[in-house]
Amino acid sequence: MPKVESSISALDPDHPAPLAQQVVEIDQRGRLRIPASFVEATSWLSAKGALGEALMVLDEPGRIVLLPWETEGARVVKRRLELIELAEHDDGAAEDLRLLEDRYKRLQIPKKDLRLTLTDEIMAHLGIMPTKAKAIAYVLRTRDRIEIWSAKYRDDRLPSHESALHNLP
Repeated sequence: MPKVESSISALDPDHPAPLAQQVVEIDQRGRLRIPASFVEATSWLSAKGALGEALMVLDEPGRIVLLPWETEGARVVKRRLELIELAEHDDGAAEDLRLLEDRYKRLQIPKKDLRLTLTDEIMAHLGIMPTKAKAIAYVLRTRDRIEIWSAKYRDDRLPSHESALHNLP
């Protein structure tokens, strides 16, 4: 998206929140750039090196969660190895392995431009169909994790916490 001067500022700059949200563009080739400020505020991504590695979790349609590969990825790989061994003789374990392979992906994030290339599988999970036009998504940073939400996923959640704001305009 082209940079545009905005007259919108933080609600309370003296008290920043432990989360942030930004609309990002997904180009025609499925590329999305994680905001640099999000990477800087995420300890496992801001570490030195040319690439950051993340465990990509596709748990809910329309949402992707990025977690540190070093800790969370190791747990998934360990379970995967167990399921591979069991799947040789157990149909239930084979189905569990299929679900694990469907839900978890290993993602490398180039630190030079922080641009992810989303595959057709990932785009389908987000509910964003490939077109010649650009698409948008929401990137969120909450504590030490990054999430990517489709616009529909975000819009569907807007009313869910309405009660927390009941006395506000």
